[in-house]
Amino acid sequence: MSERSHTLSAERLQLFAELTGKLSFGLIGACYVAGLIVVSMYLNRYGIYSISIFRVSYVTAGFWVILPILISLIIIYGALGLILVFDSKGSTVVSNLLQLTEFRKEIKTKDSISWTMLGNFLLLIALFPVISWSLGIRLDWKWLLALLTGGLVALFLIPIYFNLAFSVVPGTLKKIFHLGFIIVIELLLLVVHILVFANRVYDTIPSHIGGGRPKTVQFIIESEPKIRNSLVDAGISFDGETNRTREVRLLFVTEEEYIILVVDSNTNHEAPVSIRRDTVKATLYRGD
Repeated sequence: MSERSHTLSAERLQLFAELTGKLSFGLIGACYVAGLIVVSMYLNRYGIYSISIFRVSYVTAGFWVILPILISLIIIYGALGLILVFDSKGSTVVSNLLQLTEFRKEIKTKDSISWTMLGNFLLLIALFPVISWSLGIRLDWKWLLALLTGGLVALFLIPIYFNLAFSVVPGTLKKIFHLGFIIVIELLLLVVHILVFANRVYDTIPSHIGGGRPKTVQFIIESEPKIRNSLVDAGISFDGETNRTREVRLLFVTEEEYIILVVDSNTNHEAPVSIRRDTVKATLYRGD
């Protein structure tokens, strides 16, 4: 008997390890694709189209894209727990939802699970501003917009999951059409969320944690006069007659160049300027 139990435990552990590995690989892949799209769209705002395909920073950028969706799922989870705790009889809408999805069958111990849902929800609400502040993320209306679009994506994930997990009439044309319609809406919402994040939220996140907020830097360049003059013509100022530039905003770094933002005197808007890396002798980082 003990031998059989040991075998079952080993099999479960192996299945758990395989499932965890696949989920981790899938999540990293999703983060990479989402990050690549967001970074590309963000740089395209400045007319920059050529970027490296293999960058670890795309994974961290993708994590920030997916984060509002995960937060929204936790909020929905917590809201459901709140309803189950304080509405023991259940409202008509909630009862119909739970009956339709057979979610009630999944909740064996409703009270304990509900309080867990509620506790996770309140913990998230309390910790999110503190964690954001400690990481240097600027929370403003842009993040509320991202949470709204992420919430819509999360809402449509729920019927997709329950249509796949609890199919009442599997394989019917009606079910396939219904699921396909929901998936199309979900993809459209995901595109909207990525657009909002790339154009509104990405530049509020510091670059050292995978965001797009430019860093303030100073460059010490080669002493060759031609290089200095070309940078001056591009709108880059120097400290007196030295080879040290004044503070500029570093937007992006590639294998061959630094891309910085310089205020155009004609339009009074920031424009990207490229500096070859082999002309820079040192970089002084001043912060975000």
